[in-house]
Amino acid sequence: MKEAFARAVQLVTKPDMTIVSGKAVRISDAVFDLQIEEGADIKDVRIGAIASGTQTYIKIIPADNSTVLVGMIENSDTEAVLLSTSEIDKIEIKIGTLEVVLTGDKISFKNGQTDFKDFLSGLIDDLKSAVIQTPAGPGNFSPADVQKLTQRKQEFLNLFE
Repeated sequence: MKEAFARAVQLVTKPDMTIVSGKAVRISDAVFDLQIEEGADIKDVRIGAIASGTQTYIKIIPADNSTVLVGMIENSDTEAVLLSTSEIDKIEIKIGTLEVVLTGDKISFKNGQTDFKDFLSGLIDDLKSAVIQTPAGPGNFSPADVQKLTQRKQEFLNLFE
């Protein structure tokens, strides 16, 4: 299957790009090393197509030892970039001030000013301590409602980083 995918990518790319496969090792947020079964390893394969300086991007970070396809631009192993991975460790998306990070079991949403997890957690805390005006005077949520809000808050916090 990976050979068929590599051939398909080769057909739609410029002839001056070589496609190789191997294992992703020594992974950082920007680069990894490609371990090739038969041949020399390739160091510092870029995770994103653009080397640096972009404010809008999607980065798919491969899992350690996952099988990856790498394109070598102008057939140079110093200009190698990730094309595909069999397993994902993390996905990062940044558009303007919005940042979204997805990991195996957590998610994070932030913009330049607000972290969604902190916002919703604070909102639930505010509701639990709210004073409700009634004809009989000030009141609060019942202990059973506060317990439900606390449970929902914990369920929500388990989703977010």
